Amino acid sequence: MSTSTTLEADHEDLAIDEARAFVGPNASFYDECWRVMLWRGKTTSWNPHAALLGPVWFAYRRMFAPALVWLACLQLLWLAHDRGLSPWFLLALLSMLMAASGLFANAVYLNHFTRRARLARKASDSVLAQEQRLIKEGGVSAIAAGAFAAITIALTLANLATPLEFTSVLELTDRLIFA
Repeated sequence: MSTSTTLEADHEDLAIDEARAFVGPNASFYDECWRVMLWRGKTTSWNPHAALLGPVWFAYRRMFAPALVWLACLQLLWLAHDRGLSPWFLLALLSMLMAASGLFANAVYLNHFTRRARLARKASDSVLAQEQRLIKEGGVSAIAAGAFAAITIALTLANLATPLEFTSVLELTDRLIFA
C-alpha cells in the first residue's frame, strides 16, 4: 500500500469518526445514507421522519434555518388559504413540501455536517478539540424539537381560530414602522 493510499484511508476513517461524533444518535443510519448518496452521485435519499415531521425533524437535528423556512412556508399556505385558494390545491402544495423535505433532508444534513466539520478543522489542529467541537455543535436537541412542535401546533391553532387578513398584516407593519 502506497503512502498516499494510507493517508487517504486514514483521512476517510477520520471523516467517519467526525460524522459519528457530530450526528450522535443514529450515526450508522446517516453514515450509510451519506455513503450511498455520494457513491451514486445523488443529492436525494428518502428520510420518512423529515417528510412527516418537517420543522420538528430539522430542529431535532439542530438545523434551525431549514426549520424556520418550513414554518414560513406553512404560514404562507395558511395565508393562501385565508385568501381563498382551494384547500385541495393547498393540500397538494403541502404534500410537495413534505416530499421535498423527505427527499432532500439527508443532503441538507450532510451539507450542514460538512460545513461544521470544515469550521472545526480550521479552528483547531488537535483532532480531540475538533471532535469535541463537533459533539458540541452536532447531535440532537429534544428541547428544540419540542419547541418547534409547540410553535407548529400554536401556529396551526391560531390560524384555525382567527384567519389572518393580509390587510391587517399591512396595517400592523405600518403601525410598527411609522409609530
